[in-house]
Amino acid sequence: MPRCCITKHLVEKLRTQEPKTKLTHYYDEEVPGFMLEHRGHERGTWYFRYQQGDGKWRFYRMGSLTKMPLMEARADAYTLYTMVQDGVDIKKDAQRPREPLSFESFVHTQFIPHARIKKRSWRLDQRILRLHILQRFGCCRINRIRRTDILAWQTEMHEKGLAPSTCNRAFVLLKTVFNCAIRWNVLAADKNPCRGVTLFEDKRLRERYLSPEEGRRLLAALAVCRNRQGALAIQLLFFTGARTQEILSARWEHVDRDRRLLTVPLSKSGRTRHIPLSDDAMRVLENIPRGESPWLFPRKNGNGPVHSVFYL
Repeated sequence: MPRCCITKHLVEKLRTQEPKTKLTHYYDEEVPGFMLEHRGHERGTWYFRYQQGDGKWRFYRMGSLTKMPLMEARADAYTLYTMVQDGVDIKKDAQRPREPLSFESFVHTQFIPHARIKKRSWRLDQRILRLHILQRFGCCRINRIRRTDILAWQTEMHEKGLAPSTCNRAFVLLKTVFNCAIRWNVLAADKNPCRGVTLFEDKRLRERYLSPEEGRRLLAALAVCRNRQGALAIQLLFFTGARTQEILSARWEHVDRDRRLLTVPLSKSGRTRHIPLSDDAMRVLENIPRGESPWLFPRKNGNGPVHSVFYL
């Protein structure tokens, strides 16, 4: 049974093709239990698969593939999931008049699936939402959050001792979520509660450079560090001036030893970038063990590169 992120592109593709077997079930990775039963040539049905007290699997039919849009189906599935988690018998209660989407439901069923496709930083968005936003607004109906709620939330974050930059990053993401809700006709055009709310003034020094003495001390500490993989990654960052993800996501095929270049196929600017490799950087590369993985710094299980120096 295929398990994937059910997207608009996948749905459009399935509308016009025959399934590989007589009947195919697609299970969504985002919303537990959300599934599409595909029969080919626009014949499909949205279902919610769940278990209750007796442990038996049940299927709740939500609607037809042709009559029920993906976003509506995913939102309904998330609502049903939360009801099952609360012990509600959805066979009896699912037909009650639907209330407006909760903020958490919108995030999980519409914003995160969209961000996974459109944003390389979607995991960071997911983390900020979990740590700073959903705890405050998750249970609120998305159309009932007011500007005064946003201002109170900003004050709460400030009183917790969070840095202005952290507060501002969370606010910008929250504003983006509401803008998406407006663009997708979940909210009216004039209903963004973040409108008119200003960012915190951040007077902190944003740039910090190591002095020559600090650089020497750092290299001396890395030379005796027992975590060799982590030390090599930091040394390579030090000698190239590259961004962290440019080094952690580097593959051996991107290293041109003859021209002494490290190629970044897709940089933050969206273009290919070439990083010159000094003698020191070349020596670091010589010390990195080259196993079967294509990555300079692979995960311990070998499945892709590490995403943070803290995982080395």
